[in-house]
Amino acid sequence: MPIMGERSAVQDFSTEDDLRALRKTLYREVRKSRRQNRVVHLCISGGRKVMGASAILVAQLLFSAEDRVWHLISEGWKPGGEVRMHAAPQDKIWLVPVPVLRWTDSVGLLTALGELDDPEEALRRQEHLARADDLRRVREFVERKLTRAEREVVRLACLGWDNAAIAAHLVKSEATVANQLTSAYAKLNEFLDFPERPPDRAVLVATLGLYFALRKEVN
Repeated sequence: MPIMGERSAVQDFSTEDDLRALRKTLYREVRKSRRQNRVVHLCISGGRKVMGASAILVAQLLFSAEDRVWHLISEGWKPGGEVRMHAAPQDKIWLVPVPVLRWTDSVGLLTALGELDDPEEALRRQEHLARADDLRRVREFVERKLTRAEREVVRLACLGWDNAAIAAHLVKSEATVANQLTSAYAKLNEFLDFPERPPDRAVLVATLGLYFALRKEVN
């Protein structure tokens, strides 16, 4: 199937426009199969590496739990070797399933994304929804799990203040500020599902900083 650009068929994938045309074609074909209630089996072997990467991206947007991505292993074959449509009994060829981290399990959202003609718009929509969901979870954590005193200390830490500056501003001892941050780290550790690296100040700012920045803009 030719990959059609704005003016002609794409001969290779060397520009952003070429890759955009590739994504559109893959998106259109997978979406058509999904609308026909078919289970999609997508093989990402062969061709440019970026073709497989683009296929994975489309699978993340459109795949349901039943759809599969496969990688084809063919031992002994080298570029320039015999071209055949079917494997011989002695050929060492097998398929390996490739896990797909799907961006949603919501049937409604899958349907909505599948209605969009342009994968770029589907990507923008998904990124917006993911960001909104992340912010909602962070807001619930800050407002329900942290005490009022912890929230204020964390807010100032997210603004880049050190413990001494926070203590002076809030008229507290540095030990009290340190203890409140330690308590916030422990709660954040649970919120992040107990990662191997316990949260520190950098993780705290990376996780909660956007919430406090947006809250400041609103205020």
